[in-house]
This record gives sequence, C-alpha cells and structure tokens, in this order.
Amino acid sequence: MNGTLFMKKTDHSVFIFVPAAGLWTDTSRLTSGSYGYFWSTSIDPSDTAYAYFLYVGSGSADSGSRSRYNGLSIRPIKTQPKAVDLGLPSGTKWADRNVGANSATDEGLYFAWGETTGYTNAAARNTALGTTDGFG
Repeated sequence: MNGTLFMKKTDHSVFIFVPAAGLWTDTSRLTSGSYGYFWSTSIDPSDTAYAYFLYVGSGSADSGSRSRYNGLSIRPIKTQPKAVDLGLPSGTKWADRNVGANSATDEGLYFAWGETTGYTNAAARNTALGTTDGFG
C-alpha cells in the first residue's frame, strides 16, 4: 500500500505510516493508492452536511470539507494499539495504525462522519444498513 511517513523531527526512527487508502463516495472508491483521507472532529459551520478532513499524499498534506456521508479513514489520537510521540508541540500522540487495521500499512475501515461502525467498502455498509446508497 502506498502512503506517507510522518517522522519525529529530532529522531527519524520514530514515525507513523499513513496509508493512501482513498475514500468512498456512494459506491465508488476514489484515489486509493494516491491519497489518504481522515475525518476531523469538526463539522463545517458554513454547511453542517459537511465535515472537515485531512488528506495526505503526493508529497503534500492539506485539509478540506466533504459530505459527511463519504467513507473516510480514522486515525485515532490515543494510546492503543501503540502510541507514537512525534514530538509535536501539543504533546499529541498518534496511534500507529488506522481504526480497523491489522498493521501500520493496512488501510483499515471506512466511516461516514459520526458513525461508530466502520466498513471495508460501500457494499458492506449497504448490507449492514439495508440500504443501496453506499456512502452516499
């Protein structure tokens, strides 16, 4: 899986790998292998149907706002399975993998914003929820 390494400024042996897992819209997976998309905790105040996200890939990182129904990854800031201290001024420690991933290079699960259950793809979400709209 392609992705991006984020290293501690003072010790490059300390890092997290962010897989380029792409995202799901309706029933289509987009930009897998090129970009990783990760939900923030914030709703866009100019349109509450949208929420903010971070994306990384192709040597850049930026943020934006997408429909909350899209399926994006979640990278927790917590102590399990392994907390990685990148030396950020905030002291924030990042998990070494996405939610639902078996390893740091695994893409893990996709979530619509605010959902607590993740899915491997749009078809799995359709089956679980009895819908036909995927992440749309």
